[in-house]
Amino acid sequence: MERNLCRVVLHLLVPARLFGNIISTFSSFERYFDEFETIEDRRLLGIYVEHNIRNLIMEHSNYFDFQQKDQNNRLDIINKIDKSVTEFKLSIHMRLNKEKRKYVEYNLSIVFLLGEEIFFDITKEGFKVMSIFQRIDLNKKYLENTDLLIDKIRRFKNLLLDPVTASKESQNYYTNLCKKIFELSRKGESHESIAEKLGPSRRQIGRILNGQTLKPYIDNDLSLDYKIMKREEKDYKV
Repeated sequence: MERNLCRVVLHLLVPARLFGNIISTFSSFERYFDEFETIEDRRLLGIYVEHNIRNLIMEHSNYFDFQQKDQNNRLDIINKIDKSVTEFKLSIHMRLNKEKRKYVEYNLSIVFLLGEEIFFDITKEGFKVMSIFQRIDLNKKYLENTDLLIDKIRRFKNLLLDPVTASKESQNYYTNLCKKIFELSRKGESHESIAEKLGPSRRQIGRILNGQTLKPYIDNDLSLDYKIMKREEKDYKV
């Protein structure tokens, strides 16, 4: 299911020439996903999926803080009561390099958002790795109506399998997200402040403003205004 789900959605989001090259070159999903990690807009699907699932969790609980900064780390979810940390990954096949380098001090669970509903493992570093559904089950006491939440997440994942709906919904989200990011930047807000308000990481905000990510969804006038503003800031400093 995970392979088909990613194939459908990535075909909508990734340039056709890149998608075709990936599928023709790699037969197994593991190798296909590794190649997806190397393309310029590899975060497109993750930004969209994380945004939707994070919002669903927020509808069912007040016990979690989202996108919180701790030292130099930005944590996806922190439980306000037991201080456990949850980091989202799009797929179980994604690498854990960042977590191994920076998160060894946390009571960390790594939760993948797509794929099988039943999966649990513990890495040699002691990180718990599980599906989003099992993480919800383990946090039942901090969530209201978990059956409804699980049903909403399943419906969202099924939505991704509909090419027309997935394309329309994701494009609307990316377009509105880019517009808000550029408008907040124009008002003088920092990358960190924008990240706290809108959800994507500070690094993702920078990539969007620089046209490295989500470029097809960025309004040309907003992008030009941003470039002029940065040029004027640079000239002023000189």
